[in-house]
This record gives sequence, structure tokens and C-alpha cells, in this order.
Amino acid sequence: SRSWIEAREAGAAALRERPLDSGSLRLGVGKLPLLDRISKIGGKLSSAPSLPEIATLKLLQQVSALMFLTSVVPFFDFSAVETISADAVRNNFVDMKVDHIKGVVIFGNLSNESDGLKEPLAIFAETMDKSRAMLFPAPSKASKVGDVVPNLEETVEKEHKILLSRKSIIEKRKEEQERQQLEMELEEEQRKLTLLKLTEEAEQKRLATELKKRRRHRIHRGIEEKVTKQTVMEKAMSEKRKEDQEMEKKLQKLAKTMDYLERAKREEASPMIELHISNDKERLKSDLKEKKGWPECWIIVTSLRQAEFERIRKEKEEHLGQIIQARKQESDIERKRIYHLKSEEKKASGRRGSS
Repeated sequence: SRSWIEAREAGAAALRERPLDSGSLRLGVGKLPLLDRISKIGGKLSSAPSLPEIATLKLLQQVSALMFLTSVVPFFDFSAVETISADAVRNNFVDMKVDHIKGVVIFGNLSNESDGLKEPLAIFAETMDKSRAMLFPAPSKASKVGDVVPNLEETVEKEHKILLSRKSIIEKRKEEQERQQLEMELEEEQRKLTLLKLTEEAEQKRLATELKKRRRHRIHRGIEEKVTKQTVMEKAMSEKRKEDQEMEKKLQKLAKTMDYLERAKREEASPMIELHISNDKERLKSDLKEKKGWPECWIIVTSLRQAEFERIRKEKEEHLGQIIQARKQESDIERKRIYHLKSEEKKASGRRGSS
């Protein structure tokens, strides 16, 4: 039939494909219309489903002889081409490698050509090592140490210089930080002084303004009056009398306080002395009870202790008397000074009145 004739012609065209030329990458595109026609009438042909596979195998065989294939065929997706290619590799139809990451197929002899050269190269390398050892014998241990030690000294010297430079850098940084800290402290101190000066100036201005306001207020109310020399002297004398009276009161109060303190000290010291004497007497009595054979010693010790207690008591009384006497002398001196000041003020006031 006509469909069978068309299918046979299509198969023959696929099998009679020429070798690759400069436009070999377009071979798959040229087969696409023919395969589309065969697929439309493929239901009447038993060999129609295998025609695309045959065309793909032929194309792969031709391309593998010359180049790497980047875009395989336009009429199959990559998975179908991969399946066909795997079958072709298993049947030794073509040598190829599938790259799933790049989505391409690489053709060519994939065996390692250098495998056959491993043994000769190894023998050649051993021979060269022996020849080199004969031409250039290994140096002795002393020379090795001599070669290593200079390098070691240079390395140590370099490391030492690096450490010294690092130390100097750290010291410079510390000095810079200290200098910045000192500058900050000086700036803070200067700021405080400026603020204090501004505060004092503001306070002085406020006081001057307040004084002006008071004077203005007195003038407006008519309270300000003429102050004469006599009124000033009277005011000064009255203030002085008040101060003298207050000073006398303070001295009287101080004298009373001193008397009270002296009395309290005497009262506090006497019971302590008596308690001390009684404790010593009891201690002596207990000692004498233990040593009844020493009555004379008891008398001597008692007399000595009694004399010692009397001496301590007299010293304390003398000390208290000296303190009292010194304070009395101070109060007398203060009274004399006040009296002298009063007399001087009276003389000065008399001179001013006579003038």
C-alpha cells in the first residue's frame, strides 16, 4: 500500500545518511519532518515506533566519530536519549559518557591511555633517582645541621624583631590611650571650672540685680533715710555690746561645763580606784589564805599596795588640778582680752565723740 511505501522510503533515507560535514549538527533537524509524517501513519506500520530510535543511533554513531555532542536531538528529550545511549554502550555500539549536571553526552575513547605507561615510567623514575644519587651524593649530618642552623638563626632574629616591633606598637598605643585619657580629664576639669565661673558670675549678677531692686523699692516707698556718723557709731556699739554679752554667756556656760566635767571625772575616778584597791585586797587575802605561814609578807605587801594606790590617787588628783588650773587661766585670759577690747572701744568712741 501507499503507507507502506512511504515508511520504507523513510527508513531507507534514515539508513542512507551521509557522513558528517560542516552542517552535521543540523542532521536531527532535517529528520524531524520525515519522522513527523511517519508518526501520523505509524498506526498502519509495525516498524514505525522503532524508526526514531534507529535514526538516533545512526546520528550518535556519526557524531561520536568527530566531536562532543552539546544538543543531542530535537525530537527526543534527554531521558529517552540517555536510555538509548546506555543500550548502545552496553552493546559496544558507541563509546560515550553522559553528564547529568551539564545535560550533555561526551563521545570518544574513555579508557585511560596512560595505564600502559605506568610500569615503564616507574622504572625510568627509579633509574633517574639512582643516577641522581650517584651524581649528587647526600650531604653529611653536620652539613645538614650547618644548613639548618643559619636558617634557624635568621628565623629567630626575624621573630625577635617582629616581637619588638609589636611591643613598641603596643606601648605606643598605651601611651596614646593615656594621653587621650589625660586630655579628656583636662577638658573635663576645664569644663567644670568654666561652669563654676559662669555660675559665680550669674550669682553676682543676681545679687547686684536684687540689690538694685531693693534700693529702688526703698526709694519708691520713701523709707530710705539719711544715715549720720553718730547713728553708725551707735549701731556699731550696740552690736558690740550684744556680742560681748553673748561672749560672757558662752564663757559662763563653758565654765559650768568644765566644772561639771571635772566633778564627773573625780566621781568616775574615785570608784574605780576604790574598786581596784578592793580587788587587790581580796586578791592578797586569797593569796594569804593559801599561804598562812607568811603574815609578815602580807603586812609588807599591803602597805606597799596601799602606798602605790595613794600615789596613783594623788597623781590623778594633781593631774585634774592642773587641768582645772589651765582652764581657769584660759578663761581669765579670755576675760582680760574681752575687757581690754571693751576699754579700747570706749577709748576709740570717746576720741571720735571729742573730734
